[in-house]
Amino acid sequence: MTQPLAIFPPELQRRRILFAAALIDPITGATVSEGLRVSVDELTRAPIVNRRGYFVWQAEEPLRPTKLTIAPGLTPYEPDIHDIPMLPAPPPDDPSLPVVFDKDRLQRIFLRPAAAYSFPDNALVLRGTLCEGAAPVTGARVAIEWKSESPKLIVMPRKLIALPPWMTSPAEGLTGSAGGFVAALVLPKGAHPLTTGGKNITVRLRIDRGREGVRVGGEIDLPAASEDPVAGYGNNWSFKNPIAWSDLTPV
Repeated sequence: MTQPLAIFPPELQRRRILFAAALIDPITGATVSEGLRVSVDELTRAPIVNRRGYFVWQAEEPLRPTKLTIAPGLTPYEPDIHDIPMLPAPPPDDPSLPVVFDKDRLQRIFLRPAAAYSFPDNALVLRGTLCEGAAPVTGARVAIEWKSESPKLIVMPRKLIALPPWMTSPAEGLTGSAGGFVAALVLPKGAHPLTTGGKNITVRLRIDRGREGVRVGGEIDLPAASEDPVAGYGNNWSFKNPIAWSDLTPV
């Protein structure tokens, strides 16, 4: 799904770059450009896909984009909208100057795997349903957090306490019309998750509802036991019952 090598004529390379976006698969870490339709507001021209697979927009003075929209087409990702931060002024319009890519213009965006995404065997997957009362919660971002064994020091009266930090997976899920979601986690190279007796990893859910706030669920030690809230095997687990927003802890 990565963009093949593309060769552009020299005059195209000299044009002023205003903004670029790298869309990243959160499971594989690969840059994705094929099959997606990516657009921004305010600008009139379509983006160019460069050799690295970045979507690149040229300057259209004095216009500045504020929103980036991802339409996944037939790719296994969710549609998405992202804010674009304030951009610096574009470089001078001087073809004699070398082209230097300004990293301040690049926004790296993690794509969100859809239900059709084919998760590899090394991906931990959690599925469930989120509700508020009897109504499903739609459009919430759901991520898996894993507890690292690396200590995090916090200051308490007259002492320091080491708490294991929670690390958030970039492979978010999005709750659909019925509140259902799928979230995934691939541990980064060199990761050291906290383990308890007979367990491989401790995780919890982090749910972001935008203006409604962010909340987290209780700790889950995997592999799960029969009395735990999830059921499954290997790296695939599902919550036995709907998750109530009111039962989650605000952060």
